[in-house]
Amino acid sequence: MLQDGEFTKLGSNKRIQVDVRIVAATNRDLETMMLSGDFREDLYYRLKVIELTVPALRERREEIPTLTDTPAPTEALPSTPEGFLPGGPQPTE
Repeated sequence: MLQDGEFTKLGSNKRIQVDVRIVAATNRDLETMMLSGDFREDLYYRLKVIELTVPALRERREEIPTLTDTPAPTEALPSTPEGFLPGGPQPTE
């Protein structure tokens, strides 16, 4: 799906085209894991388009009040029966 922008639902023969962006986060050194063979090289380069390094919260304690004063959502976002969020990316036929 990341390479060709298409996938097939389990149990279906119909290919669905999608335009997606992946946001991934980890506390592991993926480059070292990739070099040692513990992480797929092709996936590493597909994910490493834009790298954003955020310091650990222990290194920026002054931000804790701002983060804790922001209320968390109380309900999940509604979704359509197909599982896509309203206004978000939709499958193309």
